[in-house]
Amino acid sequence: MTITDEDCLAETLAFNEHFEAAAASRPARGQTPDAAMLETLRRNRLGGDTPAVRLPQGHDRVVAGGVRVRTFVPDHVDGVYLHIHGGGWAFGSAGGQDERLWQLAEQARLAVVSVEYRLAPEHPFPAGPDDCEAAARWLVDHTAAEFGTGRLLIGGESAGAAPRPLTVAALATRFETSTRTVQRDLQALMQTGVPVRAIPGRGGGWSIDPQMTLPPIRFTTDEAAALAVALAAADTTAPYAGAARTAAQKIAATMTGPASTAAQELAARIVTLPAPTDTTVRTAVEQALTTNTVLQLTYTDAAGHESDRAVEPAGLLTAGGRWYLICWCRTRRAGRGFRLDRITAATSTGEQAQPHALTELLRGSTAAHAVQPNALAPLAPPP
Repeated sequence: MTITDEDCLAETLAFNEHFEAAAASRPARGQTPDAAMLETLRRNRLGGDTPAVRLPQGHDRVVAGGVRVRTFVPDHVDGVYLHIHGGGWAFGSAGGQDERLWQLAEQARLAVVSVEYRLAPEHPFPAGPDDCEAAARWLVDHTAAEFGTGRLLIGGESAGAAPRPLTVAALATRFETSTRTVQRDLQALMQTGVPVRAIPGRGGGWSIDPQMTLPPIRFTTDEAAALAVALAAADTTAPYAGAARTAAQKIAATMTGPASTAAQELAARIVTLPAPTDTTVRTAVEQALTTNTVLQLTYTDAAGHESDRAVEPAGLLTAGGRWYLICWCRTRRAGRGFRLDRITAATSTGEQAQPHALTELLRGSTAAHAVQPNALAPLAPPP
């Protein structure tokens, strides 16, 4: 059976007529709909006159800043999920998907907190995202006390799942400062290694790369104190000391409450006697280790004899407060250890080095029984 254009003509004409009538009743572009029209549009978006199912497990409450949220808390809570519903910041509701959110709460053992953010156009953008941010800040400070866990997740659908970049002007307004100050602070963040990104064009702005951020870390006061001591030990002579400093800044930014206070108070009571160091040597050693490339170095031994070596780095040894670079020495054709503070010059050649097992190079030496530090066990690759 062949269907021609004439067979569909009546149906097509009827559809076009209906579409034109519906389009004519909508507000013109740039015109704000009145309250009745907004109610109709939102009702149709949510399924017409069919009311949303509201479960008794959902509870409405108001948190910091007067932000309304709807919560779903199962019997067992392993984490908290901050949910941001979709709808382009103009449609939708935190109470419009109780069945799905309660199912998620039960199956994933998550306390779900869905934000009833203010909708545009009654509340112009960025009122909605501001409410979501206020709810997130409240959770950062109250998750442990409210739900008994420090694990916090955030997500949503459509607009609720999109990152929100902020313009320099918006940041300046929020923090009541000048755009010049904001630009200076953003540059300072970038210099410390914070992955700040600029998105050009309309709708763009500044944001932090989500793949490079950390969730709130819930340290105990003893763990925070241990971190402060460990970072103090990573002085300027230690390998990767510069990266340790920026890593510490990122971790410190995620700590809150008593742990943060404990770390700050102990850090104020730790002092050190700085040792002279050559950052050029340290940088060359770090690069050779990271890229597994041959290193050309000049070394002065304990007797004061200087020699030039071409070495293939295998790893690091720490003993008695000193750091040693363990290598295959091409000059001696054997494994050797070089104390970092006795390396007077070092240059990465860019030549790919052969892989060497650290334990094999240490065999027969006074460091043959060296073991991996217990503190690094969580970082060990799986067997």
